[in-house]
Amino acid sequence: MMEFLIIVPVLLTLMVGLIELGLIQRDRLIASSASRAAARVVSSGGDSRLSDFDGLKGAEAALADLRTAEVVSVVIYKPDATGQMPAACEFGSVNDVCNFYDAADLARGVGDFGGTNNCTGTSPDKAWCPTDRQTQQDLGLDWIGVRVEMLHRSSAPMLGDQPIVAETVMRVEPRLPS
Repeated sequence: MMEFLIIVPVLLTLMVGLIELGLIQRDRLIASSASRAAARVVSSGGDSRLSDFDGLKGAEAALADLRTAEVVSVVIYKPDATGQMPAACEFGSVNDVCNFYDAADLARGVGDFGGTNNCTGTSPDKAWCPTDRQTQQDLGLDWIGVRVEMLHRSSAPMLGDQPIVAETVMRVEPRLPS
């Protein structure tokens, strides 16, 4: 009986830890799926006025099963020469480089992305307007990166909250010159 009382807390702690690690891995897979879905949509949208909006909706759909984590941000960016997100984009939008969206931006409607041919002063995608992206293959295509950052809310105090980041980089789909 005494051995049982000593070993039960250890086994329960181990079991809770393993379940929590499984939930963290699940959230990592969801974040990866969301970044891939958004990058696929934005790269195929190319210089379409609503490509960022469509990409955010793609990420939102992929994040629908999220239960133990919350979205912190989604960044749509032009990768630097090494294929990475420029450091300045981690904290906000940067002109001609990236658009930074927080969790509330995932719920925005199409009307918030004003303008039919270019970005307006109130559009959340005005820093790197989708219509400014290079889609002509003979001129050299742009690359698109999507970074999804989430925070896993742990129910096991020993693990604490875990940041989760997933990034995907894809080439913009070419278009025929107009």
